[in-house]
Amino acid sequence: MLEQFTSRFNAIARRLGKVSPKILVGVSGGVDSIVLSDLLLQWGADFAIAHCNFSLRESAAADEQFVTYWAMNRSITLYKTTFDTVSYASSKGISIEMAARELRYDFFLRTAIQEGFDCIAVAHNANDNAETVILNLVRGSGLAGMTGMSAVSAVPSTFCYDGPIRLIRPILWAERFAIEAYAASHKLLYCTDETNEDTRYRRNNIRHNVLPLLEQINPSIVQTLLKESEIFSNVSDFASTQALALLGDVSLGGCEGLSLSRLFEHSGWQYILYVYLSSNGIPPAAIADITRLAEAYKADPVHITFSGKTFADGQVYTTSEGIALCRKESGVEGDDLKEILIEEEGEACGFTFKVVPKENLDMDEVRSGRIFAVDMKTVGGFPILMRSARQGDRMRPFGLKSGSKKISDIFTDLHFDRYQKAGARVFEKEGRIIALWPFRPDDRFKVTSRTKAVLTISPTDKI
Repeated sequence: MLEQFTSRFNAIARRLGKVSPKILVGVSGGVDSIVLSDLLLQWGADFAIAHCNFSLRESAAADEQFVTYWAMNRSITLYKTTFDTVSYASSKGISIEMAARELRYDFFLRTAIQEGFDCIAVAHNANDNAETVILNLVRGSGLAGMTGMSAVSAVPSTFCYDGPIRLIRPILWAERFAIEAYAASHKLLYCTDETNEDTRYRRNNIRHNVLPLLEQINPSIVQTLLKESEIFSNVSDFASTQALALLGDVSLGGCEGLSLSRLFEHSGWQYILYVYLSSNGIPPAAIADITRLAEAYKADPVHITFSGKTFADGQVYTTSEGIALCRKESGVEGDDLKEILIEEEGEACGFTFKVVPKENLDMDEVRSGRIFAVDMKTVGGFPILMRSARQGDRMRPFGLKSGSKKISDIFTDLHFDRYQKAGARVFEKEGRIIALWPFRPDDRFKVTSRTKAVLTISPTDKI
């Protein structure tokens, strides 16, 4: 196995452009990660290990202790952390499995960045790949889902990272029985996760029930799916390259977004849209929602409203011209959107900012709520900051003569769902909130009889 590992690992190293990369290895203590670490040790690799305690099992502390001793006995540097995974999952409204995945890869990537590693290695094997392909096929994930796992890929994380660190899977080619045989022949001790037998989890159900049935039809199903996923990966790469080449034709001029009319000119517009959104980190569920809206609008543009909607916690919004992005800032956690500094009149991230004489103010538009109007002198001029709402934000809603109100309470009063909350925009000047879109301006900045210049804020049909 070491000879095969050496050949495969050298190929990965060439793809990384490193003869001997510095590796951070994710080690749970299970047989796969222990065998991977032992192979790297035998190969003479420069590596450290990282361990996460997700606080989900009674044996989690024992697993952490095992990994700690394993690293100590071999003089290998260990980075470890403990998570309250249940609380994290609850706060983000995601499954425990997804929460553990996000926490794990975020910890791995941050550690790799801080400690100067070239790549992050995980111990996925050929069986894991087969389970992933079947799982993706069952739940419907398109061409990308059929590509399975890759030996070298970007690190999945909740924050934006464009650096050189990559995720590698050095034993993706190996089947589980071969890994267990290696552990037995080398007398390697490892931990066993009792939840791996619980078929209430979809992956475990596939592992223990679906794959054995498929093996009765094709005893080499694991290797077959591994080869097929490589073929699908090549097809996906080709299709994505073609779609990316067309993005210049359908993009909105000078901004991050797609023109709906130009997008509809292409027969494969759904895939172009998918490639654009997925390459910008938009989750599959949001992409599906956006595609359905676009399909409905294309079929019935008279009765279907396309503009004025937000998706993916405010990362994507629609206008009368198309689909636009409002990016997350690198290193920002959670759902906070990038702070955008508005330095002058003009258009930015879906809004138009104008300074007009009070006598030129369109009061009908102001009363309708489509335009927010505030006293420019009270604001103090440009620049102003546009951002998403944050915990603890307070404002004095227009009409409230004294005191202030939490923005979170305003959201509750308005019965905003999580997407509406994420799509709301705070306009701020030196720590004071000027307005909350789409609610209303702050009373302290209202237009009065003494106002001469008015700052208007309104959604724009251009980005």
